[in-house]
Parts: sequence; structure tokens; C-alpha cells
Amino acid sequence: MLIEDTGKYAPFLIFAEGGTTNGTGLIKFKKGGFFAEKTIKPVFMKYGFFQLSPAFDTMELLPLVILMLSWACFTCELNVMPDFQPNEYLFETHKDKGQERWEIYAWAAREIMMKQGGFSACESTLRQKIVYEAYMQRKAGASDPVVIKGCDSNSLLGPSKSPTEGEKEKALLADVEKAGSE
Repeated sequence: MLIEDTGKYAPFLIFAEGGTTNGTGLIKFKKGGFFAEKTIKPVFMKYGFFQLSPAFDTMELLPLVILMLSWACFTCELNVMPDFQPNEYLFETHKDKGQERWEIYAWAAREIMMKQGGFSACESTLRQKIVYEAYMQRKAGASDPVVIKGCDSNSLLGPSKSPTEGEKEKALLADVEKAGSE
């Protein structure tokens, strides 16, 4: 029998952000977990730490793991929220939150997780995060990403000039390519 015939799907885990953050904000969710409009069970983890963040956006993974395993001060709280199923009321009431239905569903799931977990909205893209990680990890050729207005910047600015939108996009793509090739 096909899964589509029975309507019974095995549960599986999706990391809706498509990446990791430093634990203080949620980036926009990707399409995969929301396109089919199936019921989801939102789950998030909150890490407790004192001197070292368990996010590996400022240092490489191996040194971070060694530090984390040598300190007993880390905790992880697993939060399992009730099932969430989209309906027509959601799509009609919040149609300003996206052009497609999956975008509205993803927005709603992110909103309830932010409220429940005390997270902020981070509008940075995964590409911007890759550029930032390359810079923070001092990878060869990584440029200095200056963030404007906190997390929601879409530009990279050099120290002495303000580039045009086209120059910003070219610089960002070049940095992403450099970071991905290392």
C-alpha cells in the first residue's frame, strides 16, 4: 500500500531554518516543511550557557565540541509544542504575510515559536550567515561584513564607501562562493 492511499505518514524531523543560529533569533523558514500543508509539531531547543555559546558561527566545530565537552555548565531544554495544522482562516486572515500559502504557514509557525521560546526575528539570509562565519573564523579571503540595523541587513559595506545595490550583491555572491569553496 502507498502512503498516499492510507494517509498515514511516518513522522520525520525538519530543521525549518535550513541552518543554525546563535540561539537568540529565528531566521525565515524554508519551503520544505510547509509546502504540503501537513500538520506539524513545532519543537525547539534552548541552550543554557555562561561563557561560551554553543553556536559554531564564531569558531570552528571541533574546538567548540572540545570546549563544550570539557565544561559541565551547558544545558539544553527541549520544548515540544502542540500540533499545528493550517486552515483557511489562517490563510485568509494573514494573506499579507506571504505570496504563497506555504509562506503564510511558515510565518505562523515561526511566530508561535518565537513567542513561546522568547526568540527574536532575524531577517538575515543563510548566505549572509555564511559570509559572517567565514569572517569570524578568519578564513582566507573573507571580507568584513558590516551589519546595518542588526540582523536585517541585506548589504555589505566597506570601511570607506557606500556601494550601489549591484556592487553589494556582487560582493555578497563573491564572498559566499569563497566561503563555500574552502
